[in-house]
This record gives sequence, C-alpha cells and structure tokens, in this order.
Amino acid sequence: MSGFHAPPASEFDALAGLFDAQRGHLGTLGNYAGTTCANTDGLAHALSFLQQPVVDLSTFMNNKYFDCQGGIGKVAGDVRDTGYEYAQSDARAESTVRASYPSPLGAFQEIAGGPSVGSYNDIDIELAPPEDDAEDIIKANLDHVMLALGTIEHIWRWVTGGDSLLERLVTPIMGNYGQLKYLSAAYASLGDATYTVAGNLRRGTYKMAPQWNGEAATAFEYLMFRWHMGIGGLGDLDKVASQVLRDGYYTVATLVQAVLDAIGAFINHEGKKLVEAAAGTAAIEAVGGGPEDPVADVVAVGWDAWKIYQAVSIAIAAINEIIKLIGKLIDGVKELAADIDEIKELISDATEDPGKAAQDALDQGLNRAGEIEKDQFWNPKLGAARIAMLPQS
Repeated sequence: MSGFHAPPASEFDALAGLFDAQRGHLGTLGNYAGTTCANTDGLAHALSFLQQPVVDLSTFMNNKYFDCQGGIGKVAGDVRDTGYEYAQSDARAESTVRASYPSPLGAFQEIAGGPSVGSYNDIDIELAPPEDDAEDIIKANLDHVMLALGTIEHIWRWVTGGDSLLERLVTPIMGNYGQLKYLSAAYASLGDATYTVAGNLRRGTYKMAPQWNGEAATAFEYLMFRWHMGIGGLGDLDKVASQVLRDGYYTVATLVQAVLDAIGAFINHEGKKLVEAAAGTAAIEAVGGGPEDPVADVVAVGWDAWKIYQAVSIAIAAINEIIKLIGKLIDGVKELAADIDEIKELISDATEDPGKAAQDALDQGLNRAGEIEKDQFWNPKLGAARIAMLPQS
C-alpha cells in the first residue's frame, strides 16, 4: 500500500499504556468533580439559592469525565488491537484496522510529530483539595456583628413583645461565604489537572505519528485530535466555573458587607439611642445582668415611655433599610446561581455541529503537541466550545 508504514507492536503497547493511565486520571477527575466540586457546606440561608446550581454543575462535569474515561479506555484497547493486527499481517491488516477509527475531516492533515514533541511518558495529575477558608473576613465580621447586636437583643425583645433583631437581621445572611472561594479553587485545580491529561494524549499521539502512516494512521490522529481537544475543552469549562465562582464571591461579599456595615451603624446610632431610652434595669438585663423583671424596674424608676416609643420608631426605619439591603444581597446570590447554571450553556450551540468545532480548532492551528491551554494568552471561555469535539463513547 503506497505511503503505508506501521511501527512494531511494542510502540502500540506503549501508547496504549499511556492511554490506560489517562483513563485512570479521568476517573480520579470524575470523582473529584462529583465530590469536592459538589461540596455545599455552609451554603445556607441567603446562600441556599446556590446549592442546586452547584450540585447540578458538579453532576454535569462528573458525567463528562466518566464518559471520557470510558471512551479513552476503548481507544486504548483499539490501539493494542491495532498493534496486534499489524504484527500478524502488516499492510494487509490496514483495512481491518481502518474500521476502528472514524473518517477525518477533509482539512485534517496527517501530523509529522516526532521524538522532540512526543512522548509515551505519563505526567501525573495534581489534585490537592482546596483549603477551607475558615478565616474568611466575612465570617469574622458576621461573628462580630452577632456579638454586638446581642447586647441590645433583650431590650428589643422586651419593647417589641418578642421580635428578634438577630433573627430579622443576621440569620438571613448567615452562611459560609468562603465556600465560594473553596469551590473556585476546586474547579481551578480540576481544570489544571484536565489540561495535563489533554497534554498527555497529545504527546502520545505525536510520538506515534511519524512511525505510523496511511489512512488508518490519519484517521487515528484525527480521532485523538478530537479527544485531546475535547478534554482540553472540559478543562476550559472548569476554568470558566472557577472564574464565575470567584467573581461571584467578591460580588456577594460586597453586598453582604454593605448589610454588615448598615447593622454596625444601627448598633452605634439607633441601637444606642434605644439603650439610652431604656436606661436602667432593662439595659443591665440586656447585657446579661440585673433582675429578671425589667418591667417592674421601668415602673419603679419612672422611665419615659414616650422616649422609648420614639427610639423604637427610629430603629424600625433603620431596620427596614437594612432589610432592603438584605433583599439586594439575595438578588445578587440569585444572579450568581443563574450564572452558574449558564456555564453549561457555553457549549450548547457548539454541540450541534462538532465538525465545525473541529474545523475552527484546525483553523486556529491548535493541532500541536503540549499543553496549549497553559499558554498565558489562552482564553478558556472561548476554548470551552471544544467540548463539542468529544467523540461519542
């Protein structure tokens, strides 16, 4: 057969071994996506709107990784079988082998490859779990506000007949805001590890390329082009998720800090006036001392009920403004939830035409060895469309 050449079976076995290693990596990545990236600890109260979007994105990524794991496992088996077939009958096996690999695009050219850019050596992935951000500044500020607000909680309950400032102003904004940074770091790590897998697949393909020529070889190279591009696109989607979560943290943190600042101003002004108006036994009771019956003491010292009424009226106006800020915080959290849901939509249009996605990648000169996604100019948001190139496993 004109232009046909195949290496010894040992080369195919070495390449299959590399692919087996990637299959293992993809399983690890899938587990990480389904556990670490699904961690919703602390996403409560206002943050509860994020729970389902976080879990849904995690499930989507988990399924993609395990689909890729199965697909790469099949390719590893086909590569071994290819080496065996060629060892039995060399060129006569070309037609049999050719059936294992899909037809390439007309624009796809057989790659040259070579030892300088290719390797069967596996580069291991790194997936260190992100650290819990227990010292997040928002948590520290929340703790401080709870303590400070607690000093007037008893007075407020007494003058209002049982209403709680803590439940009205603090409980709605409680939650672990640092969890958003945790999830952002998790997806960033997942993306980097995925880029490593894509790079391993490319290097292996480029090591084989100059040793194997013919129609089956070109078809194999095109199949692997789709795999390493598609898996690289999966890493891009991880990076997009990481950025959305990180940006979302700072947006939400700004909103919750505005609430905390307003509560702090309330404590120092309206709350202080209320304590002064209710000065005496009730004030002592509010901070943990004094007798159990503040009403009797109020009567005994002749407190001015009108002063208390005025202080409460002013406090209620301030509280209503704080509640409006809490509403803005919840709206911001809901917008972040929508942004997380939309991450998957980045690939919706591209999946309708995988051939176009492949052609676009070829036009951009992306059929080259190495971890091209780690180039400083790489744009994950644009690259995520490459997921459409993943073969059906």
